[in-house]
Amino acid sequence: MSSAPYRTVQQTRFVGALANAWAAIDLTPGMIDWMLSTEDGVAFRFSTVNTLNPLNQGTPIQANARLTNSGTVTQAQTVYAAPSGNTVFILVFNLA
Repeated sequence: MSSAPYRTVQQTRFVGALANAWAAIDLTPGMIDWMLSTEDGVAFRFSTVNTLNPLNQGTPIQANARLTNSGTVTQAQTVYAAPSGNTVFILVFNLA
């Protein structure tokens, strides 16, 4: 039997993400092991700043893939994602 504490899975959707434009995604303290994907599997780019060119800069995430992060968010942070087509972003995370 695992001794890990029970965690509540949360999901947030960001509606209206336009193609090739940065969408702000707020990460709040206490989020654990978050995952970012798109509702319809479009490719997107990820960045911690929104001053990059969303057409060719930032970390590319392939279609039907997801970006995962292990660990706990310890301070509020805004990250950015730019989809290759109009979509809805889905942020899934655990809470302790």
